[in-house]
Amino acid sequence: MIKENLEFDDFLDHYANLWAQGSSSLIGKVKDSKQSPSHREMYSVPVLRALKERWTDWDGHGNSLPNLANQIRYTFLCDDGFNQIDSIVKVARTLCTDNTGVYTSKMISQIFPEIVIPFDTASKSIMRRCGYEPTLYGAGILKKEVIDFINHNRLSASDFRSFDNAPLNDWGQFPRPNGEITSFSRVIDKLFYSQE
Repeated sequence: MIKENLEFDDFLDHYANLWAQGSSSLIGKVKDSKQSPSHREMYSVPVLRALKERWTDWDGHGNSLPNLANQIRYTFLCDDGFNQIDSIVKVARTLCTDNTGVYTSKMISQIFPEIVIPFDTASKSIMRRCGYEPTLYGAGILKKEVIDFINHNRLSASDFRSFDNAPLNDWGQFPRPNGEITSFSRVIDKLFYSQE
């Protein structure tokens, strides 16, 4: 869950660190509309610029995105989590054209790190090969299989959160949990990312 008073610049810094290796170029181009994005930034910069425009008045009634997102205290495992975020996700997906869906997914996952599974070009392909639809952000079959895995192996939520960087083939014979606790989305994202 993000802080209700989170400033856009802090969100942007974290986005760059998480998804673009701390790129100061990305940050500068999002902040300065006179700078043209590079080919690699052609989808991420417009997504983030559009997000910046809506940040403090997301719903047209003066409610900021962080304030609205902070009220949704659900996780990936909650029955109603995806329904709760649906209205925000719908708006986020219409902010601008992101033909890949990659940068929008990363942005939405950063807003809801306990619910939304992000994807990049390679992990999107892997997800589809495994029978999951990446644009559902982890809802549907993927969520069911994660819950089945947790129940079958009698894991607590904290146990599962410690599987950061676990490769996909470790789900059958997983190592004992001993890592740092992280968000659900990061654990599941790494399962696909590690296969690229």
